[in-house]
Amino acid sequence: MPIGATASSTTQLLSAVPFTPVSGARILTGEPALLEPMARAIVEQARRTGVSSLHVLFPDDAGRDALARAGFMMRHGVQFHWQNPGYRDFEQFLGELAQPKRKKIRAERRKVGEAGVRSERRCGTQIREADWAFFMRCYNTTYREHHSTPYLNKAFFQRLAETMPEAFVMIIARVDGEPVASSLLVRDAHRLYGRYWGAVRFISQLHFELAYYQSIEAAIELGIAGIEGGAQGEHKMARGFVARPTCSAHWLAEPAFAEAVDRFLARETTAVDGYLDELNERQPFRRPA
Repeated sequence: MPIGATASSTTQLLSAVPFTPVSGARILTGEPALLEPMARAIVEQARRTGVSSLHVLFPDDAGRDALARAGFMMRHGVQFHWQNPGYRDFEQFLGELAQPKRKKIRAERRKVGEAGVRSERRCGTQIREADWAFFMRCYNTTYREHHSTPYLNKAFFQRLAETMPEAFVMIIARVDGEPVASSLLVRDAHRLYGRYWGAVRFISQLHFELAYYQSIEAAIELGIAGIEGGAQGEHKMARGFVARPTCSAHWLAEPAFAEAVDRFLARETTAVDGYLDELNERQPFRRPA
């Protein structure tokens, strides 16, 4: 919204990356000392323009603290992340898991191998035009199977491939040389983020192989510190992921409504903290002797 513009009482302001539950800078400044003044200025702008609410989704730690000091209410959630302390290879990672989890993963990977699946990972400019075309086929198939409409199109992915190829890792599964499934991850120097997954042929356990195990192998080989696989999915814990807290920040113009929401968030935060404690008791890794 332009500075000085006015809004109706039902207008909401949002700071977020669409469809991307990844923490990051939401208040853009190179000076940490300016974060809190800028957060307060955003609230004043919201008041002047008459909007009903202001929401900042998944701010980084510095932004979260500044927003809290500026009077935003915090809503807490849970995601499942994989962390790399410096594993030498996938086998070393497996060795850190509890025996039942290690056995399950080996059985799932063996089943995929017995189906004749061979996977390859390609990074950046190694990803060819034919790979992107097959990925789009998988992407569209996934949405069709879920009776939904894809919100990203071929032109979008083509532009990404042309302008920022270094940000992508693609995994393609083949049987007898023919591609049957693919997975796409976004990367920076420290993390792999999320993934789109799809298959044109059902093969038992192939989803876990491409969406989790191949991603973990890629992170280890690339020296990447972790994987953020997006929201939801307690089943990720059986694949070596652990629960991590997330937050979003909210300001509401109506005092009575804000007070009611604040009371709800206090109760919800207690429940989320308890859920995290429960999940941490179910860590997939071996406990110290």
